[in-house]
Amino acid sequence: MDRKDVTALLTVAAFLAAIAMTVGVVRMASAAKLNRVNQLLTARECNRCDLEAVRLNNADLQDVNLEDAEMSSSQLQDAQLRNANLARIRLNEANLVNADLRKTFMVDAMMSRAQLNRADLRRADLRLAYLGDAILRRANLSGAHLTDAVLTRADLGQANLYNAILLGANLAEANLSRANLEGADLRRTYLGDASLREARLVNAMLQRASVSRSNLHQADLYRADLSEADFTVADLTYANFTEATLTRANFTRADLRWANLTRANLEEAALRRADLRYSNLTGANLQGANLRDAQLDGAILCNTTMADGTVERRDCLL
Repeated sequence: MDRKDVTALLTVAAFLAAIAMTVGVVRMASAAKLNRVNQLLTARECNRCDLEAVRLNNADLQDVNLEDAEMSSSQLQDAQLRNANLARIRLNEANLVNADLRKTFMVDAMMSRAQLNRADLRRADLRLAYLGDAILRRANLSGAHLTDAVLTRADLGQANLYNAILLGANLAEANLSRANLEGADLRRTYLGDASLREARLVNAMLQRASVSRSNLHQADLYRADLSEADFTVADLTYANFTEATLTRANFTRADLRWANLTRANLEEAALRRADLRYSNLTGANLQGANLRDAQLDGAILCNTTMADGTVERRDCLL
């Protein structure tokens, strides 16, 4: 056997040894992860554990402590996580479809691209949580606390956010079509380029919220407080603003055709170049509003207080 053959054999031997070592390391890692899963299920606690890509569908994880754990890409469909401590957990791209997350503590959790369709998140604490690109269609977030949470591009279509707290949250480009946001706190929330088509925002609080370029076609904002909110270039066609508070709101270049503004308070609102054609302004208060270049053709003006304080009754029925 010459030197070349010896070198070749040594190379093959080294390669096989590396493979064997890798297999051994993988087996050890798998065994260690299995031990951590068993620890979680028995001791109900696994802080800072690496549980990435584990399969825990239908698992009973109520009241567990998974603070700072790594569970990205894990399968948790139909899992029971009620009252669990998931502070700062990483659940990126995890499957939590139909999971029970009621009253779960998830402050500062990372859930990018997580699947949460139909998940029960009632009264969950999600302050500062990151849910960018997450899917929450028909999820129940009633009474959930989402202050300063990031939900950019999240899909919340038909989700229930009744009385949810979204103070200062970022919902840029999010889908909230037909979502229930009745009584929700959306003060200072960023909703730029979001879709709120047919969303229910009755009695919602949107003071100083940014809703520029968003789509609120047929949205119901009955008695909502939208003081100083920014609706620049927003689609508000057929939206219901009956008895809404819109003082000092910005509707510059907004599309308000066929919108119902009956008895709405628009004092000092910016309506420059807004399209108000065929809108219903019966009993609305526009005193001090900026209507420069606004389109009012076909708008219903009955007992409407105009920008100069005069009352217009031209369309009142006799």
